Amino acid sequence: MRPPRECIILARELGLAEPPCERCVAERFFSYWRRREGEPRVPAGCWVAHTALTALECTRMRARLEKAVRRMGLTWADVEKLAVLHDVGKLSEAYGYGFRRLMHNVLSAVVAYRACERNIAIVRAVFLHHEAFHWRDLYRLGVYQHLSDSLSSEMKRLVGKGFRLRDGYVLALENLADLLDYMEMESVRPVLAAIAEEGFYQMESSELERKLGRFRPMEMTLYWILYFADNRAASARETSKAYWLDAVRRLPEEAKRPAELADRILELRGRLAYISLTILPNLRGGEESSRPSPCSG
Repeated sequence: MRPPRECIILARELGLAEPPCERCVAERFFSYWRRREGEPRVPAGCWVAHTALTALECTRMRARLEKAVRRMGLTWADVEKLAVLHDVGKLSEAYGYGFRRLMHNVLSAVVAYRACERNIAIVRAVFLHHEAFHWRDLYRLGVYQHLSDSLSSEMKRLVGKGFRLRDGYVLALENLADLLDYMEMESVRPVLAAIAEEGFYQMESSELERKLGRFRPMEMTLYWILYFADNRAASARETSKAYWLDAVRRLPEEAKRPAELADRILELRGRLAYISLTILPNLRGGEESSRPSPCSG
């Protein structure tokens, strides 16, 4: 079976000859449900590769953002933990079954609360990373309320009753740990170990709402970084030319004059434009300079 594109892009960006996982778990621990018009949803991608790519995209932003992160009372380890935890709810049985109206970010927030020593800033940033769904539901209510008020009765019941991670999730975590070790991202090891030890999570919905609380600037800062990293990593799922950094690398080759460059930038339509043109890595000195070494940062 051909590896998911996320795995291929990740291997290439890390300078590896092939996807590194000795035992592939992509079929069971996929990264998204693919929707095509007129066809049923099907699982696609790889959770391990997407999460590792998100962590890698954060590493690329570190040199430019770490001082600002510290001024907010955070550490770069908080960013790394957030990258690892943002989609951990996708390891759940509920996500694997493809339940409709499931908000995996809520499940991820519950796991994050237990796995990262109750770091509320990370928990809230995990919850926020799919805030568009919550704003949609609040809009239906017709009144302004806090985002946590948008939790559906189904989600409240699921979290209150408790949910399990799917059988085999420890292997997925081990594959991810190997990749993060290669990137020398040691701060997340305790987080992965904590998740590996506990496969069942439960929280009363009223408690979850209290933990989410009112969002502070530090949580919005973490969310802003994750927004770019997550969407940049997700671009690897699409066509062979859709990966955001490939599109940026092609710009100097396809446009020799300023007017041509402006036209090419305008052609980066949709999500690709606004995730590609902010916090750019150093592209000088050739293609390899934009790929951080495992020891960078």
